[in-house]
Amino acid sequence: MSTTISRAGLLLGIVFLLSACRKTEEPAATQVTKYRLSSSRFYYVDGSYYNVKYVYSDAGRLIREEQTRSDGAPMAFKDFQYVDGKLSVMTLRSASAVVAEFRYLYEGDRLAKTEYLELNNKVASVPVFDRTLTYEGDQVVRITTRYRTDSASYYDRFTYAGSNVASVKTYSLIGDKLLHETTLEYDSHLNPFFALTLAEPGNARYSSKNNILKMKTVRSSQTTMDDFRMSYEYNTAGYPTRQFIEFPDGKKHSEQTFEYTTIP
Repeated sequence: MSTTISRAGLLLGIVFLLSACRKTEEPAATQVTKYRLSSSRFYYVDGSYYNVKYVYSDAGRLIREEQTRSDGAPMAFKDFQYVDGKLSVMTLRSASAVVAEFRYLYEGDRLAKTEYLELNNKVASVPVFDRTLTYEGDQVVRITTRYRTDSASYYDRFTYAGSNVASVKTYSLIGDKLLHETTLEYDSHLNPFFALTLAEPGNARYSSKNNILKMKTVRSSQTTMDDFRMSYEYNTAGYPTRQFIEFPDGKKHSEQTFEYTTIP
């Protein structure tokens, strides 16, 4: 499953003990190790896999995702460009060519709109759809996706449980008809993708503080579209090192592994 945003590192805190009356000898501050996602590996059911490497700038911003086959051959790339510290463009590349890009537009410091364009005959960028974000406080509560024809357009409404996306209801833009609803449940551990990038607003993997345990999508007719259950192994810092997909018969498939680097 490849299934938007804390950063991939965590600062738990530095505690000082102060005396209000006079200065006394203080214990040394505890230096907490910060972690950042460096690579992951996706496994298919047949045991084959591909790798993803996450590349960062000196300022700590994600600037590239590199996908390679198990033999090291390139598959695809995502390149991230920033202007004044804000994500401006995400370029999608195959192993040999640029194929599409997302553009990010802001109102002040807040992401307001994204635009998706595909490369037509390797010459011109053709708009395919755009997404407009609506907020309540700091949380995205609606994303409206407009294609060049309104019949394909839709919008999503989001609810939250704390810092996690709890449900997403998808409606047709014409007729305001409920199409399907996704509900999610989470563990209590740190999600390495949270706030890693603004490239996929509304995506629960990037927009939720914890890791998804259950994700179920039901059509308006009450028929189930998808029903995923996940479990994890964790490192001592609380980040997942392995993700499993659990099947209805009780079997588990090791779908993804994660590796981290420490930040001084």
